[in-house]
Amino acid sequence: ICALALPAGAVGCGGHGHGPTTTPSTPKVTTLGRTAPNAPAGGPLTITSPAFTDGAPIPPRYTCKGEGIAPPLAWSAPTGAALVVDDPDAPGGPYVHWVVTGIAPGSGSTSAGQTPPGT
Repeated sequence: ICALALPAGAVGCGGHGHGPTTTPSTPKVTTLGRTAPNAPAGGPLTITSPAFTDGAPIPPRYTCKGEGIAPPLAWSAPTGAALVVDDPDAPGGPYVHWVVTGIAPGSGSTSAGQTPPGT
């Protein structure tokens, strides 16, 4: 199983006196598919988004300063993966937005605003 940390960009929802502040909520953990504990090594894990380029800030539309929806993502996880979306530069310290585990081997994607199914 591969793990990937995707920074959520420099735009945060903390307080610097520029508007409402939010209190961190309990992260929602979602499981997709089945894990592959003894899967053979495959090709590299890749994750992309048509909404922004690698290393660029996530556009405001996908933050609490915009619509607050999930950005569209596409991935290739040859042996399965876990995805952690966190914001290490958030006001008040690191902030975890998403944790998704059990991403099945192979390719997949989500559309803008789509949240992964599960609990």
